[in-house]
Amino acid sequence: MPLQDGSQSSWLHTVKSLPAEAPLEFLGLHETAMIERNEIDTSELLTAVFLTDSAHMIQDVQHESAASILSKIDILMSRIPTAVDHTQAQEAVITRSAKFLAVILIEELRKYDTLISSIKLTLNEVIQAYNGHEILTALLEVQARQIAFDTIPSDWSKCSYLSNSKLTPYIHDMALRYEFFCCWLEQETLSLHWLSAFFTPFAFVTALRLDYAKQNCLDVSIVIIKYCLLPVFQACSEMDAPTHGVYVKGISFQNARWEPRRGGLVECLPKMQTTPAPIIWFDPTDTASRSVKQGFHAFVCPLYRTASRRGIFSSEGLSSNHVMSIDVPSALPSCHWIERGAAMLLQLD
Repeated sequence: MPLQDGSQSSWLHTVKSLPAEAPLEFLGLHETAMIERNEIDTSELLTAVFLTDSAHMIQDVQHESAASILSKIDILMSRIPTAVDHTQAQEAVITRSAKFLAVILIEELRKYDTLISSIKLTLNEVIQAYNGHEILTALLEVQARQIAFDTIPSDWSKCSYLSNSKLTPYIHDMALRYEFFCCWLEQETLSLHWLSAFFTPFAFVTALRLDYAKQNCLDVSIVIIKYCLLPVFQACSEMDAPTHGVYVKGISFQNARWEPRRGGLVECLPKMQTTPAPIIWFDPTDTASRSVKQGFHAFVCPLYRTASRRGIFSSEGLSSNHVMSIDVPSALPSCHWIERGAAMLLQLD
């Protein structure tokens, strides 16, 4: 407010002295928020420029880029894992463990087998069409164009997990996810679970609650998951599985940073909008034994699959993007991190 005599000239002087753009701190944002804004503006600008010459680009894909498309498909096919028949191993796991987690493991493998089959079918059809063995339909033409631009074909979304990545890193990430579940199938227990690899992370958490309720003869409605952020970011070779619950990796913080020495959330470092979260212990317990750590604020941090934070709600009321909320200790109140837009992500763009 003007500190002068309150006249019109003093008001005009005060208004003219204000900055042209409000500082980010005025809006409750960290300076790293400019990184995301600049990336979005640049992406929209380049997309608009490319669309002005779309006819020429389509012609290049149809005529000049046929060889490059086939070459790229060969590279992608070499990176796709080979689906193995796990029927006997799956039956052995169900019989041996008799846990709900084993059921989730089997369902995840089936979903990845379906996804791999769909990917290989699309790529083989494009190869056959460009080699002249099949008719190049409008659908195959669109899929070839998407592959040429390193975009995930839209038909894969019916059987794929949510992802904002380009096609090449998507195939690489999918192979790592499938390898994780194959390794889990071969072992009885895992010391560390990769939460980002799950098609349905919420089902994984539900299975933890069901197993704990079954083991302790409790009503599942009173079983909750207590989240404990460990002071380590990577698992060591001597790390054993917990006696109850699981250790989870693969989560990142956005617009916040975990400081293990302080044991809570702190501000981001300059030009670093996302940072890895430490290993988190998902510890199932009943509501009667739940305790709140003294001296900390509990920020209920939302966990999303992708950085877009947009999803579609199903008939069961579940979001396709939002997974759950995790209590994260912080020396600052929750309103501070809400203004910062802090969240946890399972997958980075």
